[in-house]
Amino acid sequence: MSTPAPPPVSLGLFICLQVRNRADFQSRCIPLKLHGDGTPVTGLGKQWGKMVDIFSIGSLLICGPTILRNLMLFMCFQHLVCRDNDWCTYDTAYRMFIWSFRCMWTGKKPKYDWNGEEMFYPGAGDDLCGGFFFALWALLCDLEHGYTCYDFPNPTANACCPCCPVGLLPNLMWWDFRPAAAWIDHIYNVQSWLARGLNASYMGAYIVIKVFSFGSVVIHVFSLKPLGI
Repeated sequence: MSTPAPPPVSLGLFICLQVRNRADFQSRCIPLKLHGDGTPVTGLGKQWGKMVDIFSIGSLLICGPTILRNLMLFMCFQHLVCRDNDWCTYDTAYRMFIWSFRCMWTGKKPKYDWNGEEMFYPGAGDDLCGGFFFALWALLCDLEHGYTCYDFPNPTANACCPCCPVGLLPNLMWWDFRPAAAWIDHIYNVQSWLARGLNASYMGAYIVIKVFSFGSVVIHVFSLKPLGI
């Protein structure tokens, strides 16, 4: 007796999230990836060279040249980023990101700007893309970018993983690569991540908590390695 073929992995993951509660999500929802990385732009190979952090966005459903698949979203010189106790440059950028992602998730033209001020213009509240909507599905970055831009744990520390409490609890060691390693049973889900009680100054938690609250973000870090992804 033949066995029905399982659904594609991407559809299986899709169904596991709140996206499945949206009408016609299989035909109307477009999953997006947000990619971030640092790159030198001046003085290549020189001591006085300068780096920028670049964030780009694109659909996970398309194939083609990189220049056509990705849209640059934001960039900032690393030496211009302010990281005071009461102010961080990226806090402002991320609030704008999240406002935009909310609009794309609802599929409606926004009635309020990213500061919460009401906007008055023709078409406010109408369909944004003819009934289509978008879900931020993958947050892609290498270890260094995750540490510097999202405040993920330092990849060189004992507590180095943003996905589980390795190095934070007894007997959870990052160098334990056995199939039955203790940390495997402690990998965070949404509830356990939120239960950590991280405050909004923790950039990784800022994005995850604020956007996870309406169920449109999954952090894909299964392929992270020291050289990037």
